[in-house]
Amino acid sequence: LGVGISHTSFQNLMLILSASYLLVLLAARTLPLRALLAAIVAANLILLLGPPLISQDVFGYMSFARLGALHGLDPYTHVAAEVPTDPGFGFVGWPFLHSPYGPLFTLASYATAPLGLAGALWTFKAVAVSSSLGTVALVARAAGRIGHSRRWAAAFVGLNPVLLVLAVGGAHNDTLIIMLLAGALAL
Repeated sequence: LGVGISHTSFQNLMLILSASYLLVLLAARTLPLRALLAAIVAANLILLLGPPLISQDVFGYMSFARLGALHGLDPYTHVAAEVPTDPGFGFVGWPFLHSPYGPLFTLASYATAPLGLAGALWTFKAVAVSSSLGTVALVARAAGRIGHSRRWAAAFVGLNPVLLVLAVGGAHNDTLIIMLLAGALAL
């Protein structure tokens, strides 16, 4: 669409986001729970609907899935550059890298290959948002169980600029790991 943001604007917006985050944390224990949850869900939905931010990793996930599922090539021994005619090749940030991801994630990602590029991207974005929101719920639950503020815990995790911009905004698989760690904490 030709819409972009300069490095300076991005940095300024991140500073504003970070300052706002600190203000919310200071007031989180007194803010209405519904308002906090609405802000967390809204932030995640905005990032779900927007383009991938900062990183091209999601296109790497898609490339490794397509290598295995569509081209019959092992992503641990082959690279995206070996199939330059693949429609996703132009989006891959590291075309000469073997998959650095574990076999469970890589194999699961094969299910996105038949969805096409758009379907796979939406799937990875939805997984990132779902995992982010699941993490918030698990951390808030764990905090409440040990007598701490669920509101503050939810705000601390759910409105964290690093989680939102880097992990959710980039549709990173890290959100799955964070959710698993939060699940362990909740247990």
